[in-house]
Amino acid sequence: MTKGATVGFESSLPFAVYQQLQKICKAKHCRLVDAEHLIQQLRMIKSEWEINLMRKAAELTDKVFAELLRFIRAGRTEKEISRKITLLALALGCDELAFLPSSPPEWARRFRIMNRLTRNCSRESY
Repeated sequence: MTKGATVGFESSLPFAVYQQLQKICKAKHCRLVDAEHLIQQLRMIKSEWEINLMRKAAELTDKVFAELLRFIRAGRTEKEISRKITLLALALGCDELAFLPSSPPEWARRFRIMNRLTRNCSRESY
């Protein structure tokens, strides 16, 4: 970081990281500014590469849900369907999922419990 520079950050920055940036900026006589608006404007502009990735993700999602329709039936649990979505996505070439595929209230509850109580358990445990 150049001495006297202006450093922009976005509002989603974790507080601990923000505090570290403050310390670094103070030592380097830098100015720390909220750059949320600028970052959001830059994110609106997509390169051809990004657009192609978005198309590929949409195609993969379509394939996952086409396969999933054959799996879903009365009596299947949300947990089974969520696991199937994950396995299908990985099998079809997805590197990772951006979120856990389940309904928000159940997901939030499960995520809190999972983080607190089952840090070392396998996925099949919850």
